Amino acid sequence: MSDQMVLVTGASGYIACHVVKLLQETGYRVRGTVRSLKNSSRVDPLKMLVSNPKHPLELTEADLESDDGWDKAMEGVYAVMHTASPFPSLEESPSEQSLVIPAVEGTKRVLSAAAKAGVKKVVVTSSCSAVVEGQRFELSTVNPVLVMGPPLVESNKSATSVIILRDAIMAKVPGSPKLCFRICDVRDVALAHLKCLTNPEAVGKRHIISSGGIWMKDMNQILADEFKPQNYKVSTRELPNFVIWFASIFNERIRKQVYPRLGVMFDIDNSRMKNVLGIEPTPQKDSILDMAYAMIELGIVAKTSAYKGPKFSEWHSSGSTKSGEN
Repeated sequence: MSDQMVLVTGASGYIACHVVKLLQETGYRVRGTVRSLKNSSRVDPLKMLVSNPKHPLELTEADLESDDGWDKAMEGVYAVMHTASPFPSLEESPSEQSLVIPAVEGTKRVLSAAAKAGVKKVVVTSSCSAVVEGQRFELSTVNPVLVMGPPLVESNKSATSVIILRDAIMAKVPGSPKLCFRICDVRDVALAHLKCLTNPEAVGKRHIISSGGIWMKDMNQILADEFKPQNYKVSTRELPNFVIWFASIFNERIRKQVYPRLGVMFDIDNSRMKNVLGIEPTPQKDSILDMAYAMIELGIVAKTSAYKGPKFSEWHSSGSTKSGEN
């Protein structure tokens, strides 16, 4: 059954790259959507995620904001992995106009085309599944928290967690606010997509993917223990709350997204991840260090003269590729 065609939307994305890679390694035929086939910095690395795949990766143009291309993208497709969705940058505050409406409308567009084409299974990476209730296909939803773990291509440098880790390793901030992140590993997220595709018990459910919470200071300490000996100036200082309060006066993002979360630790139930999908969360330290080393090897973070490279690295053998490499 692995010869069936699976469509992955937004194939050059941080999560999508891992989904494409895992599907190809499992033997599926994979077709990915990209906004433009002419964007070689995003398209070329996708073709090198897996060495000698059973089926070469197919790519086709389709955009969430347009109906064009989706009927063609769905031709002969058995299942859809809808990973593409707009996401706010760290420099802007999310709004209904910039985030919610495009995400919902884009999801409607993809799943309408899937229903029209007779697609049998759909896995959505978002919280927008309510907009497609009543369709004829089997629907599962993967709900990751903050996704960490190794990026596979250099173009993933704009992912939120990549920016957070980059700024920590490069000491772009003098310390960390008292923030708790609920994190998960991108490889666990990709595996969840595959499990939703193959496990009947996953159908009709939302699956939260999480390895638990970690304070930003503790995350930075993991980075410092590993990278300070390699001449990276990671700050392990925790900033007092009044410093964040003062900064929030002048910065809307800090005021709305950071200050209200200071000191807040909350629980998320990942029991379906473990009991239904059968996935044990990747240890947080592995996610953080594998991610950091991948970012350095991809050139997202510069190498220092004392850089020694990873002792062992699962991501390195998985086909991580710089944009434009041949």
